[in-house]
Parts: sequence; structure tokens; C-alpha cells
Amino acid sequence: MERRQSTRKKAPGNIVYLYYRGKRMHKCRTNDISTRGVFVEIKSLAIPLGAVVQLLFVIQQDTLIKTHRKSAIITRLSDHGAGFGFIRSRRRVS
Repeated sequence: MERRQSTRKKAPGNIVYLYYRGKRMHKCRTNDISTRGVFVEIKSLAIPLGAVVQLLFVIQQDTLIKTHRKSAIITRLSDHGAGFGFIRSRRRVS
């Protein structure tokens, strides 16, 4: 049974830098991504399940390189990598 609330799209090879408590911990590669999270390929992760991290995505389109930063929670750990759920920011409207 599929529990995901949004469809995953394959995104192999995009680079993601993982920051924990302000310190860069890992350079990873994405496996798949959705609007609610991402799964990255990583051999070991010395950060506990449920921890809040920052993910810095480096996306190359032809000669243009873009970066995108997201806050996320570690939701899954496996032998193949780690799953992260994006934290949605709440914006106040005045």
C-alpha cells in the first residue's frame, strides 16, 4: 500500500549537501524526489532519525547551476540511503 501523499519522480545524480547543526556533514546524490520529500543515496548517516537538517540542492541545467535550500526531517534510514521530509515554512499574511 502506497502511503505517500505526492508522486515521486526519479532524479538520479543531482548533488545534495547535507548540513546538521550548521555543519556540512555529507555530499550525497538524489535518487527520487517529490513535493514533500527526497530520498538520497548515502552509505552511512551519523545523524538520528527525526533530526532536523538543511539540504542544499545543486541543480545543473546545461551551463547554468542553481542552488536551492530546504529544511527537512530525517524520516527513513536504510542500507541504500536516507529519506527526508521537507518542512513547510508557514508564511503569515497581514
